[in-house]
Amino acid sequence: MNLSPSDWLENIISQLPALTLLQNMGYEYLTPKEALAKRGGKRSRIVLEEIFTAQRHFVARDRIN
Repeated sequence: MNLSPSDWLENIISQLPALTLLQNMGYEYLTPKEALAKRGGKRSRIVLEEIFTAQRHFVARDRIN
């Protein structure tokens, strides 16, 4: 996939700083290959079930305490 100059600028100006901010907040970057594997190989699955379930339990536990 070849990026046009405007696409490349979009990556530099907004996407990369946003990724850096999210990583600094504790989020873990997944490569497209890793994300697809966590989706069970199905591109149509948006939610990463394993991560969602873990976070849901964490939030529920925090609300109980």
